[in-house]
Parts: sequence; structure tokens; C-alpha cells
Amino acid sequence: MNYLRTHTDPARGEVFAASLGRPIEFDRALDAWIVIDPGIVSALLRDPRVTAISTAAASVFLEERYSVRLSTLVAVAELLPLGLDGQPHLAVRRQMARIVSKGQERLAGLMPGLVEKHFAPLAHSAEVELCTECVAPFVEELFSRIIDGQETIPFRTRTLARIFDRLTSIATRIAIDAELAALRAHLVALGIEDLDLTLAFLMIGRDSLVSTLAESLADIARNAGGAALPDLAYPAMPPQTAVSVTERMVGEDLSIGGQDLRKGDRLRLYFQGYAHLPAEADKLLMFGTGLHSCLGRGLSLDAWQALVAWLSRVPRRMELVGYAVYPDPIFTMPEYVRIRLS
Repeated sequence: MNYLRTHTDPARGEVFAASLGRPIEFDRALDAWIVIDPGIVSALLRDPRVTAISTAAASVFLEERYSVRLSTLVAVAELLPLGLDGQPHLAVRRQMARIVSKGQERLAGLMPGLVEKHFAPLAHSAEVELCTECVAPFVEELFSRIIDGQETIPFRTRTLARIFDRLTSIATRIAIDAELAALRAHLVALGIEDLDLTLAFLMIGRDSLVSTLAESLADIARNAGGAALPDLAYPAMPPQTAVSVTERMVGEDLSIGGQDLRKGDRLRLYFQGYAHLPAEADKLLMFGTGLHSCLGRGLSLDAWQALVAWLSRVPRRMELVGYAVYPDPIFTMPEYVRIRLS
């Protein structure tokens, strides 16, 4: 099995439906332990002997080795909570939590109107590409409102979060650095404080929510079975997560799942198994657990619930007619989701 692509493989549903009780195994190609069982994933995420892997380290190494400038990318990557531990992690997480909290105050009462504005094509068009026509514009306005921007932030791509991939090329990192620098200049013009922290929040939050909503809507359309949108039974939370994998390092020797893990071993933890657990409370763990749980969980749930409330009032049927994902080793990021409506 190619564990670099398991989370995006067309047959991934079968793999993760049978994830409970799946043993840990070592993959020599990735030089990492593969952990798919949700119970073991949760235990490792809570274990203080398991540490984060620096998101900035690969870019810093490439800067020094090839004499390229990735200053904005490095500054932002150093503020991503997923790549931090201890006091630096707590400090950044606390600051980002304030951004989220203030943003949710600004969004109070606005979510239903934003959903109706951006998903209106589903009410009248014969065919819609959900990512570019609906989901990305919706999320980008959402995040613009969160940081109190007076205009929609001019994102150019949906793959900024590729910096989590340690194999991302120099050319791609240079392109990401250039876009982050342009976004930073836009935030300066808006008078935003804490520029690099806000950029880090926008990058990981925008990519995660766009991809989670698009992936979940594709799942709904794929399984609609010809039923009208008001007749579908919508889950209380997104049925799929786009943040499919996180990588960690073993900081101290430990034993778990019948395996002895050694200090320095790399772990590859998969979140998609949570979607197949029977209890709703357990499914929520797809947003992570412990100190590294997702800060945007509440925002994601609010957006999803506003979206399905609106969909349940649209008297149409939708069918999935086209779907592809980017070849990303961490995220399940739909490149396009085409649906036909009648």
C-alpha cells in the first residue's frame, strides 16, 4: 500500500472504515510508523513523549543550502502551532485563539447570509464546480470578515499549506513565499497588527476549511442516491476532514499497539478513521485532541451547520460528475468537485 497516498486514494473509504483495531506498521519507503487506528492516534496525540516536527526547518535548510530567500515563508511557518511544542506552542495558540474568538464575534448572525450569497449557484445552475464557484469564495470572505478586513483577501492559490510537506520543492516554496509576501502587504494596507501570526492563521485556516467543506460536499453528492436536497439526512459535522494526516516524532522511547517505538522515530497519524466511528462525540476527534487540537473546530462546525441548513431548503437534486484531488501527502485537497443539479 502506498501510505503517501492512502488518504487520497479512491478506495480510502474501505481502508478507514476498517481502521479500528488496525495494527501499527513501519513503512520503509516513508521511514515512518503508520498509525490508522483512531484509538492509537488519539493516545499518541495526547502522549507528552510525542513531539511536533518543525514546519519551518525544511525551508530554513533550503535557504542555507541553495542561497534562496524564503523569509516570509519561514516567519509564517515558525508560527504554525502544529510545528511547535512547549511554551512557544502555548503562546502562539493563545494568540491565535484570540483571533478566532474575535472573528466569531464579528461573524455573529452573518453566516447564513454568507452561505446563501456564495452557494446561490446551487439553486439555479445546471452544473457547478463547487471549489472555485462556491466554497473558496465563501471561505475567503469568511476569513476576511474574521480579521476585520474591508475587502476579500486576494488569495491566488489553494495550496499554501503544502509547506507541511517536507518534500515540497524549492520552486514551490519560492512561489508560496511570494504569495505570502503579497498577502502580508495587503494586510499592512488594511492596518492589521500581528502580521505574521495573522498570515499563519489565514494560511492554515483557509486551506483547511475550503478543503474540508469541498470534500464533505463531494461525499454528500456521491452518496445522495438521487434524493432531493431537502430529503437528505445531513450529519451534524462535516463527514470528511481535509486535514487527513499529521506527522510527529517520538521524543522518548515508548511502547504502544504492540510495537516498541524509539526516540527519533517518525510517526504518520491518519485522522480519516474517526469519520467511521459510531458515536458523534468520537467523530469530533477528527479535529484532533490534546494540546494540538484544531482551534478552528467551532468555526468549521458553524459553517457546516449553516450550509446544510441552507441546502435543506433547496428543492433540487445533485449528482457528483467530476472529482479530483491535489497530490498532497498531508491534506485531502479537492482540485475540483463538479456536480450536476436538476
